[in-house]
Amino acid sequence: MDGARVYVANFVGSSVSVIDTATDAVTATISSSDARTPAGVAVSPDGARVHGRLQQQRRRSG
Repeated sequence: MDGARVYVANFVGSSVSVIDTATDAVTATISSSDARTPAGVAVSPDGARVHGRLQQQRRRSG
């Protein structure tokens, strides 16, 4: 990981923003209809993969 990018989970925006750390500019926005509530991201130690975590939505019955 070279620190050139930051990945930010946009919980309300249902997306993940990729930010260039040299310019502080958003260089990409990753979204998916399946990922409605991204709650966090993690980068693999070698920097090859970024993993997202979704907020669990609990449903009440009754």
